[in-house]
Amino acid sequence: MPRKQNDPRFMNGDRVAEKPKKRMVLTYSAETKQRIQPFFTQRYGTVMATIYRTNARGSRVPYVAVLWDGAKSQSFHTQNRLCFERDLAAEVAAYNAATE
Repeated sequence: MPRKQNDPRFMNGDRVAEKPKKRMVLTYSAETKQRIQPFFTQRYGTVMATIYRTNARGSRVPYVAVLWDGAKSQSFHTQNRLCFERDLAAEVAAYNAATE
């Protein structure tokens, strides 16, 4: 039985940002905080391509290749982890309202 293929939300050249997520720092060491700081900043990037991967149930799921600002190579992410850069403020407000 054929499965419906999801349409990609992002097109090549779109500016995207990571959606907010809960991040905790469980250290008091200033050295450790400084070392892990790049992992806690908001990332912005450009969509380079969309590929489809098959999950365990046989559905084809779109993955987005993103070249993050300041990075040398692209990385793949599911499209539900990303939002348009222009929509980030609304995503952050919705996330903060849901966690309160």
